[in-house]
Amino acid sequence: MPCNLSDSNEMHPTGLIQHKNPFTAGDPLPMLTILLATDTPSNFKTLEAALAAKNLSCSHARTTGEILSAMDNTALDLLITSENLPDMTGRKLVETIIMKNPMIHCVICSDRSPDDFHETYEGMGVLMQLPPIPGSTDAAAVIDHVDRIHRIYTPSSKPDKGTFQ
Repeated sequence: MPCNLSDSNEMHPTGLIQHKNPFTAGDPLPMLTILLATDTPSNFKTLEAALAAKNLSCSHARTTGEILSAMDNTALDLLITSENLPDMTGRKLVETIIMKNPMIHCVICSDRSPDDFHETYEGMGVLMQLPPIPGSTDAAAVIDHVDRIHRIYTPSSKPDKGTFQ
C-alpha cells in the first residue's frame, strides 16, 4: 500500500510531519519492484521461489538492453543480476545501470572472492554479493538489507530509545 500523507502520517506537536511505518520488521516491503537479470534463468529459480513465498514478484531480463528497457517502463527498486550478461559484463554493467538510476538497489551474483568483489565494485553502490546460483537464505539476506534501508527512510511513529528524531 503506498504511503499517502493524509492517512499514513500525523502531525507531531512540534509541527513536523511524523511518518508512520507501513510495516513492521519481518514484513515484506510494500510494492517492491524486483528485476531478475540472468541469461540462465534456472540459476535464479530457488531465489525467485523464496521471494514469491514472501509475496514478492519478479520481472525478468536476459540482457542489459532488456534491463534498460524495463527501467524505462517501471520504477525498479531492486535489480538482482548475474555479473556477466551476454551484452555487457561486470563493472560496466553496474555503471550503465546506476548512470540511468543511481537509487536502484543492485545485487550482483558472482563467484569472485570477497576481496576481489570489493575491489571491483567499491564505490559503485552495490548492495551486496550473492553466489552465482542464489538460494532461499540469499533471498532472506536481500530482503533484510532492503528492509533496513527502507526503515531508515520510513521512521516509525514509535522511535526506539536512542534514535534521533
